[in-house]
Amino acid sequence: MEATTLPLRVGLYTLGCKVNQYETQRIMEALAEAGFVAVPFHIPAEAYVINTCTVTAMADRKARKVIRQAHRQNPHAVIAVCGCYAEASPEAVANLPGVSIVRGDRDKMEVVPLLVEMVRRRLEEGVPRPPSRPILGFDGVHERTRGFLAVQNGCEFVCAYCIIPRVRGPQRSRPIAEVVEEARRLVEAGKREVVLTGVRLGAYGHDGLQRQPRWEPMVRLLEALHAIEGLERIRLSSLLPLDVHPRLLETMAQLPKVCPHLHLALQSGDDRTLKRMRRGYTTRRYAELVELARSLMPDLALTTDVMVGFPGETEEEFESSCAFVERMGFARIHVFKCSPRPGTLGALLPDQVPEVVKEARSARMFEIARESAEAFHRRFLGRVVEVLAEKVDPETGWVEGWTPHYLRVHFPGPAPLGEILPVWIWETDAEGAQGLPLAEGEAPRGGGYAGFALPARAS
Repeated sequence: MEATTLPLRVGLYTLGCKVNQYETQRIMEALAEAGFVAVPFHIPAEAYVINTCTVTAMADRKARKVIRQAHRQNPHAVIAVCGCYAEASPEAVANLPGVSIVRGDRDKMEVVPLLVEMVRRRLEEGVPRPPSRPILGFDGVHERTRGFLAVQNGCEFVCAYCIIPRVRGPQRSRPIAEVVEEARRLVEAGKREVVLTGVRLGAYGHDGLQRQPRWEPMVRLLEALHAIEGLERIRLSSLLPLDVHPRLLETMAQLPKVCPHLHLALQSGDDRTLKRMRRGYTTRRYAELVELARSLMPDLALTTDVMVGFPGETEEEFESSCAFVERMGFARIHVFKCSPRPGTLGALLPDQVPEVVKEARSARMFEIARESAEAFHRRFLGRVVEVLAEKVDPETGWVEGWTPHYLRVHFPGPAPLGEILPVWIWETDAEGAQGLPLAEGEAPRGGGYAGFALPARAS
């Protein structure tokens, strides 16, 4: 194909939270309306959009690495960088090779008209375009099975280590009617599951001087979304323990479409560390919430974030945190090392933990996370679960999907992507599970899958 007949291609890369994933999705939709097609990020393209995170120094480093990768792939490409790192350090981003557009978190949608105009101008100037390349296994179908839906932005709860309130700004929520309308559009576009996201999701509806019970806005939102015909699943992303009211947990248990999955950000399992972090809760309060949630949803998938190496964290405090994390029995743990961010209290605290100690503690917590995930996944051995088929490996033909409990399942295809299928689980590990799809009304017999030899494990 001649370069002049090629469609305009854009590679997109998202770092950080699910809010960023939602916002990248919106950017791509706007670019598609302008005539661009999305390609895998490693493919040479006319333009790249990197939506960044700055929650840790590692996130900043990853952003710089990705920007340089885009420039190497096509030195003539228009590179647009947006998001939290661009908000916090715009000059540093602008000075990176190849960067043409820099927009922070609050004006990131401005990258769309700027990028479209800049690409058009470069084409008129005769800037060479990269040749076409075959793209295997990238038809975008799995992108249509789940949709991220940001219902809230900003945060006014300032943890000692967190830079996000400064870059995201004050809390603001979208009206329920607006959220429901967007959810309907997602369903019409083929999405079976919506993932509700927000910088402080649990504080949805509590902006400014509004006076209503703390649980009410989120409960009303879930009830409204639950009534949407064709929507099969509603999943909540990360919640601050302070924002989780018993009425919210009761509502999650009562509404069948709401996934039994609670991401309750812990950060530390030691009360002394939590106090220095200014998290506003204790491990006792956290454990009480978990106990209530599990009493209402017996198969609840409890996931979390755990930080190691916060300033002043002693060996005793770290061991206390490990013991609490083990006791909670999490389904999945995001482990990360503390990274003092400029302008936060955590950067000014004494007794900064050496990097070598952080590395050792991180490795220990990762091992706990692996063992905890294995234990949770074993619960589903021999059971039939409902899997939303999301994508297929073009080389092996195996299909990947997720259950309501956030269990990643691989099974042999073919299978219709975007459909929810019954799958019998025959093997689990720390990464997820493998199973065999069942025909409608079919069930395994005699402790195994009738008439079907177990396939070789997917690589």
